[in-house]
Order: sequence, then structure tokens, then C-alpha cells
Amino acid sequence: MGYRGRDVEVIDIGSGISLVIACDSCGSVGSKELDLVNAPPEIVGRLTARTVLMELVAVGASPVAMTVSICAEPSPTGDEILRGIKKELQLSGHPDVKLAVSTEKNFETRQTGLGIGATGTCRTRDLKIAQSEAADKIFCLGVPRLGGEVIDSGCMDIIHSGTVTQLRPHPLIHDILPVGSRGIRAEAELLARQSGTIFDAAQGCKLDLAKSAGPSTCVLFSSPESIEDLNHFEIYPVGQLIMKSD
Repeated sequence: MGYRGRDVEVIDIGSGISLVIACDSCGSVGSKELDLVNAPPEIVGRLTARTVLMELVAVGASPVAMTVSICAEPSPTGDEILRGIKKELQLSGHPDVKLAVSTEKNFETRQTGLGIGATGTCRTRDLKIAQSEAADKIFCLGVPRLGGEVIDSGCMDIIHSGTVTQLRPHPLIHDILPVGSRGIRAEAELLARQSGTIFDAAQGCKLDLAKSAGPSTCVLFSSPESIEDLNHFEIYPVGQLIMKSD
């Protein structure tokens, strides 16, 4: 599944408009007895929401609605998760996204589970997928983090959805791709396939190209030249796209 290999689905609804759909799940991360990674429910909500928001914004869509399936009681866990989701929506610049929320009201839960889906709209001609070109450089904004590393960082030095909202209109940026569990190399190779090129990894790159980035703690972008004015996050060159040989 996935539109052109991306973690989104695109549906043409006519009149030059497309629906873009993304989803993410999070299990066993929270403050309950059987959770494997201890984290405040607010952070769980924020990080899960940011993943789906980043996927939509990266391809040029504006989020309009979100479904939130909370496998825990309405309060306090549900309320805290929703607080984190609303905080991320505020950071993303989309505070008015409508929420459809469901919580577990019948049974006591001993482990946290959360599923979030988001739907956005985009003019079909404005979809930003497969825009990269041969000789584009591939950069990583932020660093891959996983599990306890994310929680320990306090979300202070990881990419959030508002960052991608600011990146998208930059005139020198072609494609943006959030990095998830597949790691930087796999996502860079996807960008290359979409543009009919080959990814050539940079020698001596400071980042582990195979490491999972968990809830999309960093993003890749392609550009013909280096860019310096992207907030306070460090930019790492990870490679370039080269023409396929005949």
C-alpha cells in the first residue's frame, strides 16, 4: 500500500482536488503498568499526531480532519493524549483540524494503545511527490531517534510538524520525506526510485543511515544546493541523486 511508495494514500475526488490520507499507530508507550517505554500520555499523543501531520504536509496537503482511537480510559489518559494532539496541531499551524475521538469505556486497560488517522486536501496539480532531479543533494534535517531517546530528548531537538509546514514552500526544496522505522537510507532510495535516479550515499556521513527514526524524528529533503536558514535544527548532507547509466 502507499501512494508511489509513500506512507500516504491519495484519492482523486474530481474537480482537480485530491484527498490525502495518512495514519500511524503507537503501542506499549505510555504510563500504564505493562507499557514497555515509559512516557507521559501527552507526549504519546503529540508524537503520534506529528507523524501523520508531517506525512500530509510533506506532500503539499492541508489537514482538515483527524480520527483518534485511544485504547485507554477517557480520563486521565485520554484527556492527556488529546492535550498532546492539540498542542501538535497548534505547532503545525493547523489548530482548527476537526477531531473524531473514541476511547475505551468498557474495560480497564493496563497498556497504552493509540491510532491516529488524518485526512487532508490538495489541488492535484500541487501534489509534491517525485519532484527530485538528478544531481539533487539529499539532506537530513534533525537526527534519527528511537524509543527512550525520543522521551529523554523532551521533544526539544526533534523535528515537529510545524517545521515541515515551514519547509514546504521553500523555493529550493523539491521533495520532503519524513524518516520512520525504515531509516534514512531506505527513504533516500525511495526518493531516488520516484525520480528515476540512484541514491549515492555521502562518504563519512555523521548519521547512521540504517537506524530507525521512530516517530519521524527527522526528515529528508532534496535540493540542488545547500540551504542554511532552516530553524535551529542541524542539517546533515547524506548523499546525492545521480543519473542512471544506460
